[in-house]
Amino acid sequence: MSNQEDARWPRCAAVLCAAGNSRRMGGLRPKQFDLLDGERTPTGIALRALLALPVQTVIIAHPPGGQEDLDEAIAGIVTPAKVVRVPGGETRQQSILNALESTPRDTETVFIHDAARPFANPELYRALMRVLLDDRGLAGVIPALAVVDTIKRRGGDNVKETVDRGDLVAVQTPQLFPYGMILELHRRAAAEGLDTTDDSQLVEHYLPGERVALVEGSQWNFKLTRPADRVIAKALLKGQQVAHWTRTQG
Repeated sequence: MSNQEDARWPRCAAVLCAAGNSRRMGGLRPKQFDLLDGERTPTGIALRALLALPVQTVIIAHPPGGQEDLDEAIAGIVTPAKVVRVPGGETRQQSILNALESTPRDTETVFIHDAARPFANPELYRALMRVLLDDRGLAGVIPALAVVDTIKRRGGDNVKETVDRGDLVAVQTPQLFPYGMILELHRRAAAEGLDTTDDSQLVEHYLPGERVALVEGSQWNFKLTRPADRVIAKALLKGQQVAHWTRTQG
């Protein structure tokens, strides 16, 4: 996206959710603060992806009592955006709401991203914004990949049926929304005790007539979930398979 296209961006913020406890990953500290190559952490890599984008504020949700870990994870990263640190909640959704409540009220659009997906590159953010700018009637834009595995529904320990994967996609973050709308939906969900697995699900639930567009996600934009994912991430940082910005920025 050119500088001229950057100038079209509405006032924008980004939420980085780095508040998980990483039960499935294990380790001495949460996965989002773990060093992958001796100096870079998932949260730091995710923050660096925003440096070249016209984002005014970055709000990072960290585990309660975990601001020191966050500060270490992003130490030395100088960003033109204002970085705000907020304690997360017991669930991802509560953490996102805390971050949205700390977002400047003059924000027009907001990216919501999981720090456990460190390889979301700047072009993915730009692709999301490009779609929203071309159709301002959208309630959101999210990245997704077609499902390539055969999907089966289980019944206990047995196969129940095979699910048609033709219309199925695997959804990623970052996801982009009008700020005021997604803040209100998160507030409603908190008041009603509704817990969802991603932010666009709130649009589906509360605004079923609204449209959320899909853009092509990235195979590199996987979520660090299990120990093997850390091995893959370390290999990517050492190799030549990822985009130039992930290899060269320290």
